[in-house]
Amino acid sequence: MEGGNSVSSIASSNVKKYRYLQDAVDSVEATCSNKELDVVIIPPESGNRYIESDEEDVQDDVLDSDVPPSEVPGEVEIHLNNSDTSDSESDEHETPNPSKKSKTQGGNWMKNEKVAFHDPPDNIDRVGENHLGKSEFEIFCLFMTPGMIEEIVKQTLVYARRDKNDHSFDVSTEEMCQFLGLLLVSGYHTLPGENDYWSTCEDLSAPIFGKVMIRDRFRQIERYLHIANNNNLVKSKVAKVIPFYESLNKQFQQFGVFHQNISIDESMVPYHGHHSAKMFIKNKPIRFGFKIWMLCATDGYPYNMEIYCGKLESDGSPLG
Repeated sequence: MEGGNSVSSIASSNVKKYRYLQDAVDSVEATCSNKELDVVIIPPESGNRYIESDEEDVQDDVLDSDVPPSEVPGEVEIHLNNSDTSDSESDEHETPNPSKKSKTQGGNWMKNEKVAFHDPPDNIDRVGENHLGKSEFEIFCLFMTPGMIEEIVKQTLVYARRDKNDHSFDVSTEEMCQFLGLLLVSGYHTLPGENDYWSTCEDLSAPIFGKVMIRDRFRQIERYLHIANNNNLVKSKVAKVIPFYESLNKQFQQFGVFHQNISIDESMVPYHGHHSAKMFIKNKPIRFGFKIWMLCATDGYPYNMEIYCGKLESDGSPLG
């Protein structure tokens, strides 16, 4: 710079460089308002030198202030847009474009305009509006549908009569709902053994089990409980539960709204019996059980589930 001039000479007359930010601000204010200006802050050329940063010494009130800083680390460029000025006059009353962005230091992009978001039109249905007044059980029935219950009843009767030759066995949809409800209760009200749920001891008593179903009837349904047709199974270690998982995934995706941020991770279902798909993972809270790959939202809502049955041949694509 000569004579204290902070403007650097460059080839293009539409681009001006300034050493000090205040000089750039003065130039912007003096420029005609009918031209678009793009301000670019260029970081300094450091080479292999270490640049000390005093970011921790900056006070919070200084960052929140509307007064611009007097200097910037590097240079400031002002790009003049030679577009027709008549277009800018006609666009004064248009809605600001939220996608208009300005380039900042480090190659990142950020919005340079504040956009007012308006309420959506009245003719657009809000998500979940039809389910706001429903009870917990009605919400549960959205995912565990009556059709799924009827399919379980159908396959249970087929297994009992065709595969086990017990033509005297019969079960209704209502009984199957009671049976599955007791299974859900036993999931969080755990007792040492199955017989203890019908025990009359004060320290083991669970009166709801005896009121809903007697023990022998519960065991009879449990013996014949089936989800898939044994004559029409897919090739998988967990073929007998795949139809149920497919139905659940369909319902989850139907009533769920996909979030911007989702997670793909594993979930463990405790199991200590004998099964070829049972996994053992050392140093985990649940070491023995079934590993399920799950696609979930940030609030834990599942979109898709798949039981892990062992390592398969990989095609080189990412796991997700």
